[in-house]
Amino acid sequence: MADTDTVVGITVNGANVTVIDDMVFAALLPEPLPSQWTILPVNGGIQLQEKSTGRYLAVPDTELYTQAEARSTDAKTRNSTWIAYRIDDDSNAATDKIQETGMFLLKLADTDLYLGRQSVEDRSLLPKRVALVPEQEQTRLVLVVQN
Repeated sequence: MADTDTVVGITVNGANVTVIDDMVFAALLPEPLPSQWTILPVNGGIQLQEKSTGRYLAVPDTELYTQAEARSTDAKTRNSTWIAYRIDDDSNAATDKIQETGMFLLKLADTDLYLGRQSVEDRSLLPKRVALVPEQEQTRLVLVVQN
């Protein structure tokens, strides 16, 4: 069972999500190491707290392609509540509690925007920005929960 002690990894198109200078990136190479996140159930969704720093996954505003960040240790951080949508069992059901192993998309609460990677990024091996993307974007981020 996943609970407040559950530590998860996040990927986008197979690239591990990591935090570099408080900003969230998808790393295509093994370095830097991927961040580990703790799932915290909150009213209306979940929050993800980076295990090593205690900072919350959030976006500074709700503009399309705004890059995600992990700057604040305040649980009341604006734009830090996410709705998880299960994608590995054909239910595509929204949940505010992740209670089992699975794969989930993350949608920012009270918006129609998901975490993902902008599809028009360069072809280098540099880390790619993780940002708010529309539902139809094919590079949406996947929260992988393994118990």
